[in-house]
Order: sequence, then C-alpha cells, then structure tokens
Amino acid sequence: MKLFSLFIVFLGASANLTDKSQCSTECVEDGSVDYFPDKASFDHSTCLRMEYFNTYKVSYLDCGSGDIPETIVYVQCGCTAPTTINANATITVPAGDFGIQSTSHIPYVHYLGLLDQMVLEIEFSSSLYPYTFTDNCHKDNVESGVTKQRKQSGTPGLLGLDTSEDGVEFVFHEGYNPKGNLTNPITCTEWLEKDLVAQTEWIKFFALPFNKEREANEIFDQIKGTMDCIGANTDTFSSLYSTDYKALTVMTAAYSEWSEGWVVSADCEVKVDWYCTLFEDLGVTKVGNVGVL
Repeated sequence: MKLFSLFIVFLGASANLTDKSQCSTECVEDGSVDYFPDKASFDHSTCLRMEYFNTYKVSYLDCGSGDIPETIVYVQCGCTAPTTINANATITVPAGDFGIQSTSHIPYVHYLGLLDQMVLEIEFSSSLYPYTFTDNCHKDNVESGVTKQRKQSGTPGLLGLDTSEDGVEFVFHEGYNPKGNLTNPITCTEWLEKDLVAQTEWIKFFALPFNKEREANEIFDQIKGTMDCIGANTDTFSSLYSTDYKALTVMTAAYSEWSEGWVVSADCEVKVDWYCTLFEDLGVTKVGNVGVL
C-alpha cells in the first residue's frame, strides 16, 4: 500500500470548473480560440509529458509495465477528437464522475475539490476494500453520500469489477494491469517517481480531466515552497550536531491503511516525509527495514 504524507497545505474550495453547463454547443476549431488558457507542465516528473492544442490536450505516461507510453487525449466538450493519435483513452473535458482504485490518490482528489465526483471502485484485492478504509473523514463522506461507493454484488474478486454500471467516465487505477472491466482506465504510477517533489507534481495530472490546471499549479507551488523551505533549513539542522552525522540514528515510517500500522523503511522508499532527502544528504544512520510497527 502506498500512502504518502503529501499534502499539508489547506486551500479553500475553488470555483467549479467541471460543470457540464459550461460546455460549448459549437466548437470553434479554426485556431482562433484556445480552450485551455491554463496549462500544466511536468518539470520534475520523469514519468509524465504533456502537449496542448487549441481544442484538445494529450498526456503521455512513460513509466509502468503496460502499454508505454500510455497516451490519454482530453477533448474539450463539443469539439472533435483528433483522429491521428493512437490514444489509450479519450476523455471529454471537463469530466464528470470518475473512479479511483487506490487510497493514495485521495489527497490529489481532495485538494482539487473533486470528492463529490469520486466513486470508490472497491474490489477484494484493492486498498479501498472496506475493512482497510479506516479514515474517519472519508468514512463519514461515504456514509453521508458525499463520496460515492460502488455497490458490490456477489463475491468481490480480481476479474469481477465492471465500472460501466457505476456511471463513471474513467478510472484512475494504481499502475498495475487494470483489474476488471474498467471504463477508460488511466494509469497512475506516481509511486515510481524518484522523489516527493515529482510525486506531488502528479496533482497536475489528476487535474487534466477537469480543466483544473490553474488550481493544480497553485497547490503544487505552495507545497514545493514548503519543501524548499525545509531544504533551506538543512544548515540550521546541521549546526545542532557538530559530530559525525553517521553517529545519528533516525527512523522513517509512513502509516499504511492496508497494513493498519507504521511501515518502517531505511531507504525512505515510502517517501514518508520531505526530511528523507535531508537525512540522506547528511548521511545519518537509518533504522533498517523492520516492517510494520
């Protein structure tokens, strides 16, 4: 289970740009109108690339075990999809309801203000299976109906998931081979990124189907600013210890909904905190991989 402490910045709800009433009934395709004035670029991610055109945009995923690069085309509603691109999925934007298959995607969805459009696509092997979904905030959202949850019928299993009955337009899945009959599966491999800055930049990717690039850029800039501040404090931290940093011992861990405990990793694979990079730079001794506490 990949669950990262990514977002500590609280932002107020932004204007709803996903209202279908804002769709064009007639699309201007002569090049005189740019339907995507707010654009996102991936400057830190090694997995994602982006191209913009006046009436559609294209993302490319270069990390993973599936069809690489995975190409997703996002077409402004009312406009014509390009016929020259071999797309894995074509999404009309701004999109409506969508599914997710991993709890590690919830922070991105939350800070983009999209919880009311999210459907929890639950299956037996998924990290969203009810008995591992322990966060009270999201439990309350499910129980109150703010967050929708698929209705299970029969015994859940790897191959039995069919999202066509859930009314979702696409599904963010966790980066392995899509499980079941998913509507327009979109692969998410943020966990393959080299550092937390790159992982955080994936909020821009989650924003693409909803034309929320402006909001995503602002959120990312604020979070990265906090990361940069922590990095700038390295000298202050270092001045507290005049001895060999290797004499220091630290333990890094992240809480896992799946394991229901703290997962300890010496190499900071879990990207538990922005201080992982600091500790690595200082060369401190880290507690070994001891599993779940």
